[in-house]
Amino acid sequence: MNRRNFIMEKMYFIFLAVLCFSCNKDEESNTVFFNYSENVSLPEMLSDVDIIKLETSDSCQIAVIKQMIIHKEKIFVLNFPVGKNILVFDMKGKFLHSTGSTGQGPGEYILPHSISIRDDMLYVKDVAQNKIILFDCNTYEFIREEACEIDATYFSVSINNRAYLWSNTLEIHSKKETYPFHLTVTDKNYNVQYTAAPMKVQTGYLTRWSSPFTHGERTSYFVHPYQNEVYEIAADTCMLKYTVNFEGFLFPPTDYLETNVRSDMFPKIIRESDYINQFTFFETDRYIVSNFFAKGDYYLGIFNKNRQEGICFNMKNVTGDVHAGCYDNPQTVDRDVFYSIIYAGKLAENKEKGQVPDIILNRMGDINEDDNPVILKYKIKF
Repeated sequence: MNRRNFIMEKMYFIFLAVLCFSCNKDEESNTVFFNYSENVSLPEMLSDVDIIKLETSDSCQIAVIKQMIIHKEKIFVLNFPVGKNILVFDMKGKFLHSTGSTGQGPGEYILPHSISIRDDMLYVKDVAQNKIILFDCNTYEFIREEACEIDATYFSVSINNRAYLWSNTLEIHSKKETYPFHLTVTDKNYNVQYTAAPMKVQTGYLTRWSSPFTHGERTSYFVHPYQNEVYEIAADTCMLKYTVNFEGFLFPPTDYLETNVRSDMFPKIIRESDYINQFTFFETDRYIVSNFFAKGDYYLGIFNKNRQEGICFNMKNVTGDVHAGCYDNPQTVDRDVFYSIIYAGKLAENKEKGQVPDIILNRMGDINEDDNPVILKYKIKF
């Protein structure tokens, strides 16, 4: 072997050693652990709390908020499955517009299941007609629509606005191929760029209410439906960014899913089990916040990235502090501000019982059980 080849080979092995060391180090640093606690005072962990009362009228009645996006001082609400429309409010809760309408014509939808906003364009995925409809976020005018060449339930647009993100609990289909993966990423011409998170079990059931996609200021994430994995989505590939662990809780093993998925009662079985059957993920520069459902209850986890310290707790243990109804966990984050939904009926009921804390009571004013939900706006100080 000549000297040049010897040096090249030596440098190659040094490179491999450094690469392996870096990967191991990254993997260790990306483990997020939440310690379980019975004694939590949620108001002490919140700051800059504000209440946004969404206007209530015949033009903007909301039953359930499936998805909410904050964009340029506006609140875009996906009212689904009852209302099946997209409503827009300003940051004081004033109703501005109802975007799109029900139907089968251009710019009309039947089952708007997912929304996404990029570059002042609102993307609406209609699962009934399998099409994507685009609206202008400023004028609310219909721009165009396109027939989806990918058949999947969950849809989003990458943070760089260069790719479509697709997810399903069954195989994802295109016109040409079938993809047995939970995540498929295409360009905007529906050319598949890559797939990730292989399907070990195909359930076909929507056991989660929220989207598996979340977006920070610079990054898009995908949350695996049955594992403790969070993927960072890049332009041409994705990587396992975080492994999430909650003290005292486990995700369902493959053999458990395989045994029970054959039952028509699968959603009920897994929901009533001790396993984590859904969890969400939000990240800011300082915090990771995740809520999950297990053992018949909702739990909330908060992780301080600077201190590398996390805590999780049963939400019913803090109902005396903040009881917000069925979906009282974070719904979206805008920079370092979190937004949760408080349903008016439960809030009015708890107000009569004296169970609404001063941190909310002083800001909520008069509220009736038939009012639209209110938005809890806050920062975290854990």
